[in-house]
Parts: sequence; C-alpha cells; structure tokens
Amino acid sequence: MDKRKNRVIGTVLALLSLSLVLGAGYYKSSVNESGSFNLSLSQQGTAKIKPVTVDLKGEGFLKKIIQPGLIQVSTHGIVNKTKKDITLQFELTDNSLPVMWNITDKAWDEKNHVLARSLKPGEQIAVGMLFNVPKELRSNPVIYKGNLKVLDYNSKEQLADVPIDLINSNGVTSDNKDCCNP
Repeated sequence: MDKRKNRVIGTVLALLSLSLVLGAGYYKSSVNESGSFNLSLSQQGTAKIKPVTVDLKGEGFLKKIIQPGLIQVSTHGIVNKTKKDITLQFELTDNSLPVMWNITDKAWDEKNHVLARSLKPGEQIAVGMLFNVPKELRSNPVIYKGNLKVLDYNSKEQLADVPIDLINSNGVTSDNKDCCNP
C-alpha cells in the first residue's frame, strides 16, 4: 500500500511541477507589451530614432489579469559617443498617461527627470518608462502618441527625439464602434 501511495504522490508532484513550468512559459510569452530602442548620442546634432510602437493587440490572457494596462518602453542603453561629459534630462511631449521612470542610477532625480551627474564619454545608462494605461483607453486604436526628448540639462540642447506610439490595432474607433469586431 505504501508503494502505491508513494507512486501517486510522486505522479501528482511531477504533474504539478510540469504545470508550473508550462505556466511560467505561457506567462512569459503572454507578457510582451514592451518596446525598446538603442540610442547613441553623437556630435552630429539631434539623434533621430525610428518610432517605438507597442501594440496591445497581442496582450495575453495572463497579462490582462496580472498587469493590465502596464506598458514598458526602455532603452538597451543610451551611450555618450561625444567627447564631452553630458548631464541628461528626459522629457515626454505627451503627459496624458501616468508614467513611472525606471532608472537605477543613484544620481537619478525623479522629480526633474534629470541624471544629476555627468555621463562621461563612452559611458551608457539604461532608461525605462512604465506607462499605466487606464481601462477606458485600452480599446482605443491610438492610446498614446508622444516623443521622448533627451536634452543636455545644462545647455537645454536637444540630443535625441524618440517617437513613442502605444496602439491597439484591435481598437474601436468612435466613428464606427463595430469596425474591428469579428
């Protein structure tokens, strides 16, 4: 009887383990509402970056339950390729959505969106923004259309301009509320 009981317990534990592994994989694949970009600051004026577009169309079931409306836009790194130290300031042109900034540098000034130290030539920093989209906006075709401006804090010179578009290609327009439903 003990062998049978141990076999049942072993089978149940194996199935639970397998379920956890598959569930974690499914969760990871369903949590993909993010966009990213690389940025090199150079001597040649304002860096132009192709738009970062994030589409809520592919939002997975678990993402809708666990992190509804949270969209991350981040850099793989902002690199100072100039020959001078730069104090960076970040500015969003559209402030219609709440945004949490994610910059782990100890010199980050959250209130003014300034890296309160100089970024040396060759040095890089990662910048992340977590947009919180209210429920009533999530079904709009265009949720957010703005730009991230990267400025030299001291001279106010614009160093980069990154267009950010948050969309829902399954979204409903106000002209035709049944436009996108099957």
